Amino acid sequence: MPLMAMRLGPGASLSALRQAGLTGLSVPAMFGGLGEGLLGLVTITEALGAACSSTSMCFGMHCVASAVIGAKSSAHCDEKYQRPIAEARPGPDPIIPTLTSMNSPASRDAAVRKSGHR
Repeated sequence: MPLMAMRLGPGASLSALRQAGLTGLSVPAMFGGLGEGLLGLVTITEALGAACSSTSMCFGMHCVASAVIGAKSSAHCDEKYQRPIAEARPGPDPIIPTLTSMNSPASRDAAVRKSGHR
């Protein structure tokens, strides 16, 4: 994923992260995620932060929220939350972290307007 995409603002940046399959960074591999821990998160957010600090912060919060969901997960929660996070698709309810729920054009447009980026 070229870091130049990060300079286009949060909407394009978050879309690039989804397309690169990084929404499941902290989701266990058995649920379709990448199964990375803190080292992977720090490495990626540091690189993102050099290009766009807003994107880096959003991505970091998404990964931490995903890890919290997975920490005490049950079979029901694994299918309801972890797989949708790993697949970068919105889940059936609003608890799914922000990066995956921003798939709709209206959500992306609202995020861009709020950030002031174009």
